[in-house]
Amino acid sequence: LSLNGTWEAVTAQETADQPPDAGWQPRPVPSTQQSDARRGTFWTWYRRQVEVPKDWQGRRVFLTLGGARYNSRVLLDGKLLGQRLEGWTPFELELPDVQAGRTYQLAVRCQDWSATFADGYSIPADYQGDARDVGNGNVVAPIGGHFTYYGIWDDVWLESRPQAYLDEVAIDTSFRRKKLTVSGRLSDSQAGLTVQAEVLDGDRALLTVPAAPIAKSAWSLSAPVGDVRWWSPEDPHLYRLRLTLRRGQEVVDVCEERFGFRELWAEGPDFVLNGVKRHLLATSTWPSSSPQSREEVRANLEKIKAGNNVAFRLHTQPWQKQWIEEADEVGLMIVEEGALWCDGSGSYGYNNELFWENTRQHLAGMVRRDRNNPSLVMWSLENEILHCGAARYRKDTEAKLAELGRFVKQ
Repeated sequence: LSLNGTWEAVTAQETADQPPDAGWQPRPVPSTQQSDARRGTFWTWYRRQVEVPKDWQGRRVFLTLGGARYNSRVLLDGKLLGQRLEGWTPFELELPDVQAGRTYQLAVRCQDWSATFADGYSIPADYQGDARDVGNGNVVAPIGGHFTYYGIWDDVWLESRPQAYLDEVAIDTSFRRKKLTVSGRLSDSQAGLTVQAEVLDGDRALLTVPAAPIAKSAWSLSAPVGDVRWWSPEDPHLYRLRLTLRRGQEVVDVCEERFGFRELWAEGPDFVLNGVKRHLLATSTWPSSSPQSREEVRANLEKIKAGNNVAFRLHTQPWQKQWIEEADEVGLMIVEEGALWCDGSGSYGYNNELFWENTRQHLAGMVRRDRNNPSLVMWSLENEILHCGAARYRKDTEAKLAELGRFVKQ
């Protein structure tokens, strides 16, 4: 159930755990606003009424903020559901004790980029230079290139799930081994459950993986792959994976995810896609500072491909999810970049372990969001950190970045 559309919003400089009573104005969601935190911290509150559908009776209800930066604080009828600093990747919260058919007030508070400052730090009032260059090691989380833009910048939705459901599904397709592997976890550890997988091409079942019991909560299925269409820029063919969770003959949960069969690997200096040596003829650019419509995204990707590109790098930060979804269909290989943008002045807290932990959490969220999209072929963890001189502020920065690389590969 999409919650995109017209909300009410109000921006203030007073810290408050509850939304204000006055000053509300209509505002589209997703959208962004700007603050460089020179004149102190700004917070923007968003609110709207949410009706839980009547046919969700007896099911669990979840809210997902696809992207809300920074330090989003979420309330339902004035009660705190959760709060999270990282705002580049989906933030999921369960709505406890909601009743089907009832209407609730949802409120979300976002903070400007001062949320990423170390405790007690603020930009000096008399500072005249680029706000990004004044951190002096006090920025303790990735801020991306458009760091002054904040708010609910990607889709928002509600969904219902059964009491036990399939979660964190990961799809791996190997051309070299001609193998499909699907793994995930069960939301709640329960005995006597099995999971089965089907690959669908339209309405036709292409491949069925026999049901397997789930031990504890983690599970994994695999099957050999025969005659399938391997996803490529020339043939961006997409399939659906249908997972069925059962207790005996009872269907407990059904989960579907769109994917494509593809594998990209390196052989010496060359890239190989599905057994064919490829040159990644690519381009890149800055993201829009404000959200774009799906139609705008599709048109941009088609223009990029018409320029004889087969790949596109999403520069400086994760972009709206729809860029990758549309690239799946258009047939462009995507290199996705984390929000650790170049830093030539030592603003990032390289010597603060909190900075590295926040970066790990950010990258983990990016991988979970996009790992099953066939267009996603490569991760770029950061942009020009070493080139801009990070080693001047911490000598082993290169080793710390290598640790992040190993972490993402896990």
